[in-house]
Parts: sequence; C-alpha cells; structure tokens
Amino acid sequence: MMLLPEGDNIVIPPTPAAAAEAPPRGLKRKKNFKRREKKKMRHLEKQKEEKEKEEKEINNNPEEDISMSVPAEEVPADPEMNDKLKYYVDKETWDTMTKSQRRNRIKKEKEKERKSSGKNGRSLSNKKKSSLIPAEKPSSREIQYPFEIDPQDHCETPEIAHQHISHFLTYLAKEVLGKEDISQLCIYDPFYCEGRVITNFSNLGFTNVLNPIEDFYSVHQSGQLPEFDVIVTNPPYSRDHIERFIKFCVSTGKPWFLLLPNYVYIKDYYGSVLVPEGKIVPQRVFYIVPEQRYLFWTPKGRHQAKSKDKTSPFITFWYCHFGEKLAQAFTWFTHQPKQNCVIAKQTVDLPVRVLDPNDPRAKKVKNSKKRKKIN
Repeated sequence: MMLLPEGDNIVIPPTPAAAAEAPPRGLKRKKNFKRREKKKMRHLEKQKEEKEKEEKEINNNPEEDISMSVPAEEVPADPEMNDKLKYYVDKETWDTMTKSQRRNRIKKEKEKERKSSGKNGRSLSNKKKSSLIPAEKPSSREIQYPFEIDPQDHCETPEIAHQHISHFLTYLAKEVLGKEDISQLCIYDPFYCEGRVITNFSNLGFTNVLNPIEDFYSVHQSGQLPEFDVIVTNPPYSRDHIERFIKFCVSTGKPWFLLLPNYVYIKDYYGSVLVPEGKIVPQRVFYIVPEQRYLFWTPKGRHQAKSKDKTSPFITFWYCHFGEKLAQAFTWFTHQPKQNCVIAKQTVDLPVRVLDPNDPRAKKVKNSKKRKKIN
C-alpha cells in the first residue's frame, strides 16, 4: 500500500462501480428542459382560463349597461380617476366593474380613438424619439414654384441645425469679414422650400438672408447670381445635385456650410470636387455633427398624409469650408457657450455613430461587436 504525503491535493478518479451509478451525461439538462416546458404549459393554460373567464363576464355584463353619459360636475377631482373615467359613466358604475371589464373597455375605446385619429402606422419607440431633434412645422400656404419639385428633396431645415453653425457665422462676420454686426452678413440659400430658413436665421440675429423662389441652376447659367458672403443650404440629395452643388461652392471661393448625408464623404467624387479649378490642393473641409439626429419637416401634401413629420432617411451633418483663419475660429469656438454638437476637423475625427456603413472604421466596429457576441 502506497502512502501519500500529507497536505497534497490528490484527485482520485471514480471507480468503475461509482461511474456506473452516476446519471448519464445530459440527463439533468433534459430534466430541467422538461420541467421548464411543463411550467410554460401550465402558464398558458392559466392564461387561457382567465381569458375565457373574462369573456363570460363581458357577456354577462354587456356594454350597453355601462355606457350611460355622465355630467361634467359628477366627474371626480382625482386626475387618475379622470383619465380612467373619460371613457365611462359615473363613478358608481365604474366601482361595480371588475378589473377585466375595465381593462377591456379601456382597450376598446383606445383602439377606437387610434383609428379615428388616423394613427394606423407604427409609432417610433421612446429611444428613437429621444434621438431626433424636432423641427418646426411648415406653413400650410400654397406656393407656386417655378421649377420641378421632387417630394423627397423638399424638406425644411430645423432651426437647431442653424444654431449649431451660428458661432462660426458670427466669427466669419466680425473677425474675418470685419462686419460691425452679424446682421450685415449676407447669407445665400439658393434652394427655396417654404422660406423657413429666413425665419430661423432672423431668430439668431442674421437678418440679411437671400432665399429667393427661383430655379438656381437657370439663374447660375444666366450669370445673374446675387452678391453674398457665405452659402448656407440643405441642397437636394437626389440624382447628381450634391456633386454639382459642391463644385459650384468650391468655384465661388467663398465659405460654405452644406447640410449633407453621411455617405457623401466616402463617395468617389468627393475628393475631386473639392479641388478648385487650376489648383492641386483641395479646399479644407471640417464637419459639425449634432449629438442627436436632425428631424426634417416637409411642406403640406409633399408626403403621405398619415406621416406628415418625416425625418431624413440618412444621418446628416454639416460639411463646412471656412476659408481664412480657420485655426483661430476653432480656438474661438471652444470659448463659446456649448452646443449639442461636436466638431470634426477631418473625416477620421467623425464620431463612429455617424459613419457611413461602408467606412472601414464602421466595418471594424461592427465586426468587433460580432466577435464579442460570439465570445
């Protein structure tokens, strides 16, 4: 017989007899699975019984017996009770109803309200709603446009988007162009929607805004463009509008602020259109990215009536060319009141949440998340 040293942790394998007595591998897991299935079936049967019981109660107490009108003075002062009784009768009848009757009645009345109000579509979740920046509703007046309108392009920019670039416009007016007041800065928005841009900038102190109702391309071709200091616009996104308009902005040699989708910076044409004619070095562009996604409104009748408040299907942020004294403008911006936006000096500085899905950085983050789920 071999003696083992004291204090050593020795693992002795089970004898053949003990191994035979042990339960087969996976048997315990199967038993647990069967137990869960039985529990689930009992729960479903219980729910079915409760539903049948509720239906019997409703049949025994038809809605006609509880649908009397109630005078306004009989409604209790309790706000919670007011909310419940708005579908019902008097308080005495409400007290005689069972919980299931109350739930069913509230459910039916809310369904009627939803159908009568036309809210048949799916609503946004609270999380999605909180990630959107609301825009002001456009006016309902009818406007005769001298150009063809694409409903998908016809959207008003929210005032919060103009607020995010107001600091740079102020610095441009006072420090770069030497204006005495920001009201003297001439802002040009060549794409007219409903003229909301004029109101937005007026609220910020920029009262000299050009936003005429005209076909920009025809005016540009005829050489009748107005004099301006800076271009600020949300151009059409369809067809080749973005590429053509960026070329125009670069050719003017003046500062510009364009609210564009996040996929533009990764397009093949983006780098080439930033190079001015006769030069090699492209114009320097920086980006102003909101912390919450912008929400756009479309004029009345431009989209389906059941969904008047539309947001852009793309993530959008400002593409900006400032011109001279850009470094000083960045320094000046850091000392201004904080806004709900971030500044990206280059595309590599863009936050991950706004990257185009085809961006290598976005793909890298997506793959890393997949690996974490697998592990």
